[in-house]
Amino acid sequence: MLSDDVDSEDEDAQRRYKRQILRELYAGMHNRRIRTWNDGYGCPFCNHKLHDAYQSVLAHARGRAVGSFKQKYSRRVAHGAYTKYLEKLQDRVGRM
Repeated sequence: MLSDDVDSEDEDAQRRYKRQILRELYAGMHNRRIRTWNDGYGCPFCNHKLHDAYQSVLAHARGRAVGSFKQKYSRRVAHGAYTKYLEKLQDRVGRM
């Protein structure tokens, strides 16, 4: 599914795109863009630098998932998927 196919009207397309992004995240397709030079976290969907603390990146992803209406829906959905990925990652690390 292409990001251009995601719009505000089609909730089914949003769910499919979110699942696709989650599958890509779990498959490691975005790992190179997630890990930063000092083993912190970054955002695979944004081009600007983020603070390397986990909570900072999680707050960024949550904020962009809600986002402004100027953002494309696909970017908001992708950040929502990244939020879910980071939360599950934290759950796994917390259990170890």
